[in-house]
Amino acid sequence: MTEIESYISKIRRKHPKLLLRRLNSHDHPLVESTAISVSPGLRIQSPLHPIKTFPAHLMYSRTSTILSRSCRYFFRAPVHQRQTFSISARSFAAINAAMADATAGVTPEGLKSKLVEQLQAQHVEIEDLSGGCGQAFQAVIVSPQFEKKTMLARHRLVNSVLKAEIAAIHAWTPKCYTPEQWQALQQ
Repeated sequence: MTEIESYISKIRRKHPKLLLRRLNSHDHPLVESTAISVSPGLRIQSPLHPIKTFPAHLMYSRTSTILSRSCRYFFRAPVHQRQTFSISARSFAAINAAMADATAGVTPEGLKSKLVEQLQAQHVEIEDLSGGCGQAFQAVIVSPQFEKKTMLARHRLVNSVLKAEIAAIHAWTPKCYTPEQWQALQQ
């Protein structure tokens, strides 16, 4: 028994449903396109078997071994299982404490006072959309500094003023208006 035949019989013993056929290459002209052909130097790998390379001197026969198309998944690269991890209650407590410390100083009143002070905002409305935990805010800001600026430039100006606070919260939605635009919206 050759090395190839012993390897094939070992595969058949471990995987009885695996379909292996032996065909003469001249009997089947479409061997290459219909199945995986074991040719000189082919590396076959499966999750249960190590990589096996057949030397060229064993393969110079008129008969080649063909794996059926439905069995290709046995010989693909092994899929590594994800490593599972567990987080203890102590880890959860540490994460929650860190998140609470990061957002403890962010309040709607603090945001409003900073915007009024640095942007000379005439009108500021800040709504806490997170239900009181300080993670999501929506703001309406009316300032004369927004004159002749695009919406993007206005948002960048507000974000530069509140850079530290925005880093500590999850969601920030500013709506920036000039005094004239605000008057038009009120009517």
